[in-house]
Amino acid sequence: MEHGMKILLFNMPQPKTRKIEELCEELGMTAEYIAKERYNENLGMMVGLDEYVVPVTVYEGKDLNEEMMVFFNLDSDQLDSFLKEYNRREIGRVNMKAVVTPHNVTWKPVNLFEELCKEHAKMHK
Repeated sequence: MEHGMKILLFNMPQPKTRKIEELCEELGMTAEYIAKERYNENLGMMVGLDEYVVPVTVYEGKDLNEEMMVFFNLDSDQLDSFLKEYNRREIGRVNMKAVVTPHNVTWKPVNLFEELCKEHAKMHK
């Protein structure tokens, strides 16, 4: 199955989500807001990879304390184009950004967020 370019959006206000959705549409990508209730799903499930679909319960934990964007199936040129246009439109800074990789495809969003927080703290010491 062919999977298109997708950006998962977490803990983002609706107006910002809509601006990102519009940008993605123009660039031939899909943006999807992920509700907190889905945080028990792994990233592979969220981007539609059948081999990662597993039974999950509704997430009832805390929300992320920052916005997060996760990119799937974008090559470096496509990612650069998105980020350049995103910044040009001044949609608003998102500190926590990641790409779905073979290493993190089975992770839940909360695990990825924790890892990004650690990396962010190391970089900004």
